[in-house]
Formats: sequence, C-alpha cells, structure tokens
Amino acid sequence: MQFIMPALVLGANHYHIDGVDHVSLSVMEADPSDNSLKGYRPAKLKANLTVFQELTDQLSDFPKKVNLVVQNRVSKNTIQQSCIAIAKDDNGSNSKAATAPKAS
Repeated sequence: MQFIMPALVLGANHYHIDGVDHVSLSVMEADPSDNSLKGYRPAKLKANLTVFQELTDQLSDFPKKVNLVVQNRVSKNTIQQSCIAIAKDDNGSNSKAATAPKAS
C-alpha cells in the first residue's frame, strides 16, 4: 500500500555497506487519519537514495516540511514503512521549509 504522509524532515543519513546504499530519514510524522494522534510524532524511516539526493546540504533548510510518498510492506508479520519519494506540489516543486523554532 502506498500513501502520502505529511512530515517534517529533521535530517537524513546515507551510508554504504557491502556495496548497498542505505538511507534513513529522521522525521516528525503526522497522521490525520489517526484519532489518537494530535500533531506530530517522531519516527525514523528507511528511504530510497533518490530521496536523500533531493535534500539539500544546507542545515538552514531543516526542518523541512514535505509530503512523503510512503510504501507499507509486510515482512515477518510486521509492517515496514519506507519513503520512496518526496511528493511534488502542483508546480512540480517540493514543499517549502518549515520555520525552525528560534532559540531564546
């Protein structure tokens, strides 16, 4: 099953092990269909390398408010989520960066 999930991407990590690329996203995810959740909750998602490549190297661009294209897969009787893309808006661009809290 594939769906769109609103999220704040806090950061991304890319590493290469035994010839295989691995990417993980640190996010604050929202699930409007979950009545037990208000606001965001922290999560870590596996992601495609193309998702990592779409993100900038600029620390000031994070947290970045985006809509993630997420795919659920069942493995060993558990649901595993992975981000396969960042959804584009009607103009073909990613969502704008969220405003980071100011230090007091």
